[in-house]
Amino acid sequence: MVFLIAEILFFLSLIGLVGLVFRKIPQLNSLPVDTVNNGNDHIINLKKKVVKMNPLGNVSSEVMLQKVLSKIRVVNLKIENKTSKLLSTLRKDYKKKQKLRKGDDYWKQVRNATKEEEKKEEDNLPE
Repeated sequence: MVFLIAEILFFLSLIGLVGLVFRKIPQLNSLPVDTVNNGNDHIINLKKKVVKMNPLGNVSSEVMLQKVLSKIRVVNLKIENKTSKLLSTLRKDYKKKQKLRKGDDYWKQVRNATKEEEKKEEDNLPE
């Protein structure tokens, strides 16, 4: 039932989107070609402004990229080291629990001992 409602909603939304697109196509066609912006102008303007401000002095972008990547690598190695330590402690704890479970046959030994005593008593009983 829930899937049916979700499918109906999806298709109604899709129909609505298609209707909006068909309504806006004539307006888009009426725009002059020169005003269409591909988005690269903003990026180029931003780069020019950053170069004019020159916040880092004479440091090239390649050196800056190397520094950033090396810092990312160091952080990655630290995270990897911590996860390996956590994994090793988890494995040690698991092994300890397994050893405790293997050594937890005290009650089995008690049952076996009582059974053996009962057999001995049955064997010693006169008939």
